[in-house]
Amino acid sequence: MTIHPVRMNGTVLGIPQTLDYFQRMQERITRFVTQNSHMQQDRFTELCMNTKELIMDVGSVLDGEQAVGEGLIDNLGTLSEAIECLNEMIDEERGEVKDEIPELSLIQISEPTRLLSISYAVFCLKKKKKKQKDKKTQKK
Repeated sequence: MTIHPVRMNGTVLGIPQTLDYFQRMQERITRFVTQNSHMQQDRFTELCMNTKELIMDVGSVLDGEQAVGEGLIDNLGTLSEAIECLNEMIDEERGEVKDEIPELSLIQISEPTRLLSISYAVFCLKKKKKKQKDKKTQKK
């Protein structure tokens, strides 16, 4: 799995607004990843901006066990195990009282990076709960 900062192809205008746009986009991505994983913001940024691992690029390459160790993903498994876990989460949610609204976020955090041991895209599902506000308290 490759962790790297935001990139752009093609023509880019070299003006302050462009740099500001890229910084805001990177901040949003970093915030989303760190809020939906167990990785700290400083560590994620450090891995993104690493200049010592990739020869002509910025970033880091983590294998699955390293990603678990860093807290980026919860565990490793097959696609069928992931689907089984998702179905269990759905079944649990159906059996609960609906005083909380679940929200699942899906993050693609890697892509095939090597020819020999191809690491396919890893998807993380993170269950977050939003409390449903009572209409009466909103009117007050």
